[in-house]
Amino acid sequence: MKRKPSTLLCHDINDSSLYHGAVVPPIFQNSLFTFNDWDAIDNAFNNREHNFIYSRGRNPTVQLVEEKLAQLACGERAQLFPSGMAAITAACLHFLKPTAHIIAIKNMYGPANNLLVNYLSKKMQIETTFVSGCDIHDFEEAIQSNTALIYLESPSSAIFSLQDIKAVTCLAKEHGIKTIIDNTWATPLYQKPLSEVPVILSDNQDFFVKFIDYILYIKTVKLNSLDFKLIEAYFEQIIDGMVYEIYFTEILKEHNRTIIQHLGDLPE
Repeated sequence: MKRKPSTLLCHDINDSSLYHGAVVPPIFQNSLFTFNDWDAIDNAFNNREHNFIYSRGRNPTVQLVEEKLAQLACGERAQLFPSGMAAITAACLHFLKPTAHIIAIKNMYGPANNLLVNYLSKKMQIETTFVSGCDIHDFEEAIQSNTALIYLESPSSAIFSLQDIKAVTCLAKEHGIKTIIDNTWATPLYQKPLSEVPVILSDNQDFFVKFIDYILYIKTVKLNSLDFKLIEAYFEQIIDGMVYEIYFTEILKEHNRTIIQHLGDLPE
């Protein structure tokens, strides 16, 4: 049964029997998880994206919020990061190789601009072409033979310019280009970029969304299968340590339950 956004915000989407019927799920503060035998450990390490091994990689408290946010954003999986720039950097490094080319909008978030212009350009010889993004022809004319990524932010920072998300993703798919959108300003409550994607995405056409809600930063992914290769797609996050802090996750859950009091009726 499809739930309205207000219902998703107010109620946890978990099986309460897992927590002895507790109305509010507990906070898992542990770093390690135990196993019954060595075979169970081997199985867990062979399937790390579906098992709890170490909280820096996966944690039940964080996962609960990720599942809720994925539903709000109409995605199949979500990954929380400790900052927006952590999410942006993870997505960019996953898609980009040295000497690649990026198309990005001019009025993008300042630190993200700095990542492209002052870091990736020098460390990986990656070139970025900036466009206004108000017309699909801006993107068409900027495409090069080595274009690997289109970076959107709609509404954009400072001037709130908009891009045609559906048209851009169609263009990107036609040329085999990946797409990222920073959905900070609208959040998935008022804009669901994944719903604008015209087709079910395959492993060859990924579409990432990042948004912020006070202290929350998220990447949401929609693929053609629920068997999402989490470790590969987020370049071994367990090595980077770029995971969401457990107590912030609990604060976020409580904030989500009260946000509708401030925003009023939400679009369905």
